[in-house]
Amino acid sequence: MDSRRALRRCMQALVLLNLVLVHMTEATASERLLPLYALTLSAPWLARYREKLGYRMLWNAGVVAFAVLLGRHVLRANLASVLEDGLILAVLCQVHLLNNLRSNQRPDLLFFNAFLIAIITGYMGQDAGFALVFLAFAPCFVIGLQLLSAHRGRLTLPPETTKILVIDGLRRSGVLLALSLLAFVAWPRDFERRAFFSGTFELSGGPAPELEIGFNEELVLDRSGPVADSNKKALQVTVLEGEPTGVSPLWRGATLGQTDGALWRPLSPKQARAARAGSLAWHKTPGGLERRTDVGGARLRVAVLRFDQGTEKLFLPLTARGLTLAPEHRGRLLRTGRDGTVDTSAPGDVRYEVLLAAPTTDVEPAGTWEAQELENLRAYLQLPDNDRVALARELAQRLAERAPENGDQHDRVDLVRDHLARSYTYLAPGTPGAAGSLEEFLRGSAGGHCEFFASALATLLRSLDVPCRVVTGYRSTRWDGGGQVLEFGTRDAHAWVEVLDPTVGWYAVDASPWNAETSQGLGLWARLQSHVAAGWKGLQSFDSERRAALAGWSKGLPARGLGKLRKSPGLLVLLLVALAVALLAWQRRQARRRADAVLTYERGLKRALFERRPHETPRELLLRARSLDLPPERLARIEQATRRHEEARYAA
Repeated sequence: MDSRRALRRCMQALVLLNLVLVHMTEATASERLLPLYALTLSAPWLARYREKLGYRMLWNAGVVAFAVLLGRHVLRANLASVLEDGLILAVLCQVHLLNNLRSNQRPDLLFFNAFLIAIITGYMGQDAGFALVFLAFAPCFVIGLQLLSAHRGRLTLPPETTKILVIDGLRRSGVLLALSLLAFVAWPRDFERRAFFSGTFELSGGPAPELEIGFNEELVLDRSGPVADSNKKALQVTVLEGEPTGVSPLWRGATLGQTDGALWRPLSPKQARAARAGSLAWHKTPGGLERRTDVGGARLRVAVLRFDQGTEKLFLPLTARGLTLAPEHRGRLLRTGRDGTVDTSAPGDVRYEVLLAAPTTDVEPAGTWEAQELENLRAYLQLPDNDRVALARELAQRLAERAPENGDQHDRVDLVRDHLARSYTYLAPGTPGAAGSLEEFLRGSAGGHCEFFASALATLLRSLDVPCRVVTGYRSTRWDGGGQVLEFGTRDAHAWVEVLDPTVGWYAVDASPWNAETSQGLGLWARLQSHVAAGWKGLQSFDSERRAALAGWSKGLPARGLGKLRKSPGLLVLLLVALAVALLAWQRRQARRRADAVLTYERGLKRALFERRPHETPRELLLRARSLDLPPERLARIEQATRRHEEARYAA
């Protein structure tokens, strides 16, 4: 392949990778990018028509028509569509340049746009998938620039020279990526640093009050400010009877069924009475409460100590089937709701025992809904008609296109949950740069904590006609050394979603990315995904503390390596043998390259009918040939053979 064809292939790869980067941001619908994919892949076939006037007129008419449609869309759509339209316009320009640049035109603008698209989408897609695509983008960009520089004289380089340029570009891009990784590790960064002019243009009357992390009976997305560094005891669950593995990590305190896009709050008493489908109502007993359902399976009983948090809620898992107050608290009144929540008559420390269902029955059986009960689901499907959820509705429709044709509700739930957990960044409350609204979070420009994941999940599911509600409570997998006591702190406060299914009732769905500790009990592929996600999150949050730990580990690495070699002489012998084999293989490869270069050179001289004198270098032979009155064809063959010989020596 000569240099011009290689440059064209490199340009096609850059445009294709630009399309993939824009596609991964999910800022635009997939069907709007499919024609651009097709035109990019068919660019080599369309190249024969670039010089045709009719072809160029057809392309220009198409671009003008698209600009008119884009202008109409901007006038009718909201501001959230500006980003989508801008990205589509950018990749359309790339496809247009790829298919319309003629032989006498330079593709500098295509390379410039490719770089800008990679940078802009980098702010929107911060997951591991984007990094992998960029690893392919970087060498294509560097190789393309080298080939473009070689064409400044509009000369076509032979395939051998093109191969050398491509290999050299791969080496250079590898060095650049390595230097970038080194700068990322070694360059000081402060994630707590304030904005450059934040102190100069501060308009507030004083510092923002500190936020307390803990259980909330409402979910407010636009809360901001520093977070208090405190973690008080919240719950303590002790297993009295049964296996600890049957204890759920999610302990619910409040259910939130109505939203305005920025706030989730409990259903009103009237709405709660009307929403009878999937009821989790308790029935009072002389010693406490129970649900009149068959527990079945193994018996699991736990003792719970709720520490004083200023709330009257008693925290229970969804699998709770019975509740009994400790004797010293029997005088307290218990208030129950149809959503399965329980309140006491006063805050403070409370002890109670809970009977849990078997681990195999994690949901409340509800049977099949009758036609007249469908009206009762309206409370769990309602969404406000405002701009706060407009982006969520659009994203839900795009995700619905990926669902199986004959899929059920669980397929839609799994699709949305996996998309959120895979595509969005988790940031702890109070982290600088966190999202301030649901729209900002879904756009991908900022990460968020569990409340954003829960709100996004519930909003997307309701947009797909899946009845659900947000739940607030606690989540923990922190067991004591004996494995019998599960501990919860106020920093374990969590938000997730409960989905209503017509056959099994309510079941919990959590879209927040899980830590590596929660991957126990999952399959091999799920554990691998969890570890990769955790590693990528750690790489993104690489700060001075992590850098110091890495530096300390690196300093101690030679000493640890020498210690292992002293303890294992066989390992030292194996290492020396491996180094010797690698050195021998490298020497043989270099000798083979030099031999091939000499053989190719001698064949070129033979075709030129010119003999080489003893001890004469290729350069001396070329000077002697030029001093003779040789035909131009023979002299050109000698020059070509000499040039290829020098290029082969350079590559070796």
